[in-house]
Amino acid sequence: MTVSLKIGSSPLLYTQISLKVRNASYGQTACRTSHLTSFGAGFYTAPNKIDFEFIFAKTSFEENVTIYLLIIISLLAFLLLTIWGMYVLKARMAFTA
Repeated sequence: MTVSLKIGSSPLLYTQISLKVRNASYGQTACRTSHLTSFGAGFYTAPNKIDFEFIFAKTSFEENVTIYLLIIISLLAFLLLTIWGMYVLKARMAFTA
């Protein structure tokens, strides 16, 4: 059986990509394929919605001390490493010049 889908003026023959029709009705066609292309496995699940009102309502420092301390310590470590790296770079540039 040759199944074709006509989009615009160019027909697409599904038998060339090993697609077989399992069940067909007026509003739906179920096909079977032996490979996983975007046609056979292109199902995309929408991500869950994020409730920002709930998230920002729970941002007090007392409730999230660990998270705030982690952010502060990470930023301080980044700044200290950046300053140290600039110092080492200047020392190496002066040594090689």
